[in-house]
Amino acid sequence: MSSWLQPTTLRVLVADEDPAARASVPAVLGAGVSATVCDNGAEALWQAGRVEPTVTILSATLPVVSAAAVAAVLSRHGGGHGVVVSVAVGQADRAGAVLAAGASGVVSRPYRVAEIEPLLRAHLAQMEQHRRETAVVTAGALELDGPAFEARAAGRRLRLTLREFELLRLLMLHAGGVVSPDRIRREIWESKGETVTGNTIAVHIRHLRRHVAGVAEIVAVRRVGYRLTVSGDEARAPESRSA
Repeated sequence: MSSWLQPTTLRVLVADEDPAARASVPAVLGAGVSATVCDNGAEALWQAGRVEPTVTILSATLPVVSAAAVAAVLSRHGGGHGVVVSVAVGQADRAGAVLAAGASGVVSRPYRVAEIEPLLRAHLAQMEQHRRETAVVTAGALELDGPAFEARAAGRRLRLTLREFELLRLLMLHAGGVVSPDRIRREIWESKGETVTGNTIAVHIRHLRRHVAGVAEIVAVRRVGYRLTVSGDEARAPESRSA
């Protein structure tokens, strides 16, 4: 198994009418990926319901049920899982309808590791981000409920802005460790297409310090970043569970 896939196993569905392309799938996806292949759009819909893939790759020229129709169904009912269209040389114009129907990207055929591996890495990152955002995280007397957008300190509800909430979650997930300003900037602001200065981050940190006073401390580590420590419980790692 590729080390970057541990401990997660991705489920990938590939629907492609070309026998050679289907035969190449196991080698291209590699170990640690659960692969399901089929040769038409109707079976792709059935297999998608059966295996609940995290990523589905659809040939732009699928027979029986078109790739655009499959992409539309999966985008509506696939729970946010990735749908990608694949095109052979000279088929680029076929991708537009599939993208418009809900596919999020394009890969070329024949399939190549150099294209598929970054695609899978990106979806793993999205899955991890989703897991964090929908988890209940606790660190000492701090508890943060992602889906409810609620944070409490020793049972006291904290009134946080969205960015303060996200910043507290990041610090709680790494309680006891140092989180760099670059990581804060990247994960909280730049991931939403926003820019932010170091001074803005410092202001948010100051606000959070006031909110968590008495149950936790946020320390600035010079030239490194910020560390959240939990009062009387610094050595215990934060807990995270699905909501």
